Amino acid sequence: MADFETSTFEKIPYPGVDNNLFMDAFRAFVQEVDLRLRSLRIQQSLSVAGGGTVTWNGTQLAWTSDFEVDSPVLGFRHYLRYGPNGTQRVANMSEGDYLVAPLAPALVENRIENFSVTSTASNLPAGDWVVGYVKNGQFVSQWIST
Repeated sequence: MADFETSTFEKIPYPGVDNNLFMDAFRAFVQEVDLRLRSLRIQQSLSVAGGGTVTWNGTQLAWTSDFEVDSPVLGFRHYLRYGPNGTQRVANMSEGDYLVAPLAPALVENRIENFSVTSTASNLPAGDWVVGYVKNGQFVSQWIST
């Protein structure tokens, strides 16, 4: 009978270490697939509330209270409080800018975070979420995991 191992999150089976000369590369591949599937499952379970009154004037996104994002894994909550300056509930944005939130998938306690703004959505740290972006002078809200 074949020796099988399983991936960390989604329990994807694959041949054990004694069954394949390229086991390390294959294990890394399966674990990456597993991580991406888990990320998709978490993304589909994201619950966002709050923010109070949210406004966009063409260059500035503003909100009056914390956004509350539930962590679907353990149920703790992210509170997204301020914009990039860390003191005000505003984010100044230009055409092509992205609003980003650091959302760790497996919180062990509630966490307060601030939004950031970047001109590129590539090479963001794992766990960051693109919350929205500016296109044709409009703010487009679209929560996407990196």
